[in-house]
Amino acid sequence: MSCSKNLFYWQNQERDTEKKATFYDMIAMDKEIVKVILLLTGSIQGTKNKVTEFLSDFNKYVWLCEEDLTANIKKFQASNPTL
Repeated sequence: MSCSKNLFYWQNQERDTEKKATFYDMIAMDKEIVKVILLLTGSIQGTKNKVTEFLSDFNKYVWLCEEDLTANIKKFQASNPTL
């Protein structure tokens, strides 16, 4: 939404005015659009929180990615594992 602050609204703009209306100004005046944007922002933030919580469950397996996998497999096999 912030990118629309740099886009000027061309219709009904006078050339001599210093302050030209932007699309952001036009969008911000529409209460329904602002309401939908706020609802979307809230739902996206809620989804982000849930995904972060879900991914935190996998932190106990991070060592698999950080260490040498081949060396870990050889070390495991050297211990003669059994079922």
